[in-house]
Amino acid sequence: ESKDPTELGKRYWELEDETEDLSPDIYDELASFAAREGKEFRRRPLYEFRQPFVIEATDVYLTGPHTTAITEDTVYGDAIRTDIDKTRWMLNQAITSSPRRVGAVLSDHSRPAGVAQIDTACVLYHQTGNFYHWVIEQFPKLRAVERYEAETGKDVTLIVKGDTPSFVDEFLSLLGRQDECIRWNGEPYWIENLILPSLPEPTSGSLGWLQQLADTVWSESNEADGWVYVSRQNAARGRCVANWDEIRSILEEHDVIIVRSEELCMSEQIDVFRKASGVIGPHG
Repeated sequence: ESKDPTELGKRYWELEDETEDLSPDIYDELASFAAREGKEFRRRPLYEFRQPFVIEATDVYLTGPHTTAITEDTVYGDAIRTDIDKTRWMLNQAITSSPRRVGAVLSDHSRPAGVAQIDTACVLYHQTGNFYHWVIEQFPKLRAVERYEAETGKDVTLIVKGDTPSFVDEFLSLLGRQDECIRWNGEPYWIENLILPSLPEPTSGSLGWLQQLADTVWSESNEADGWVYVSRQNAARGRCVANWDEIRSILEEHDVIIVRSEELCMSEQIDVFRKASGVIGPHG
């Protein structure tokens, strides 16, 4: 059953944000169709951002294969979700993977013998290996971790997937958190305090936090450096432009810089896009 986070009986903190000012009406402010006769937004589905928060769950059994977190009275995924289908699926996978041990924990919540213990941790479970999903769904959890550490004075261990892509290591290394990580390959852990953020969303507070991080970590000038085109011509999953030669000549005519992200390290990519006046590219 999905619960209001304030009713979970755990320690709970809201992250500063301005979600009350974000509603579907902002479409008209950002891209009004008022001057385009016969044009209007189809506002379906209606979407509103939720107030971001972080909770502390205690005495948690973390098990594989997809970081299912089991407490005495609740089952969590890697974040607090309003849609419980993903959490239910993760629990089913855990039971299938280790039916006796998970069944014992569910019926008699106590630390199983031989299971390693962690004092305080947060899961950054990057299941797909996709860069976009890491940046949008996992990396912003560190904002909640920072809030928790500031409130409690505790250091948080980060649990990341054992075969996580190299760009995850680059992100954490740039922030100086690479030594705070445990590589997780499905083995169970007993966690005294598990930090559970709400599922990250691109709110103004979250985007501001990312910008502040960039300004802190990359202190050199971010003065605008012209428009950038992100080429996907070498992408393994398509998105190649069929008339690339024609497009390239137009870009060069307008002094648009052509960037191939796969040829740049993480810090170089961030530097390029921080300095860009605007970004063009195929998306999908």
